Formats: sequence, C-alpha cells, structure tokens
Amino acid sequence: MRMVRLPSLVLPAGETVVLEPGRRHGMLEGLRDLPEAGSNLAVVLHFARAGAVPVAVRMVRYEDLVR
Repeated sequence: MRMVRLPSLVLPAGETVVLEPGRRHGMLEGLRDLPEAGSNLAVVLHFARAGAVPVAVRMVRYEDLVR
C-alpha cells in the first residue's frame, strides 16, 4: 500500500464522507507543537464554493486507531 496525495476531495452536500487510517484520510504536516491526543485543533477547510470554513478536529494518536 502507498499513499497518494489527492488534489481535492469531493464533499457532496448533505452526505457524510468518512476519513480513516488505511483509506482516505487527512494528515497535518509541519506542525511545530503537536497538540495532545484528545484535544481539539482549529483547522480551516477551503471549499471551492463555500470558501473558508473553520472546524474543530479531534486529535488522536495513530496507535489508538489501529489495534
């Protein structure tokens, strides 16, 4: 298995899109200070039509997801 960077991700209105390890997922790279697991991180998603939308992302350790 290898990771491939997606140029974009379609999020259809009214539907749920699941991101999870081993499938489509998001990665935060280049963080200077890592947030603690269980805390929330403020992230801004940029949409083609809706513009910038701030969201809270719960931080989890990879080890806690793949048991």
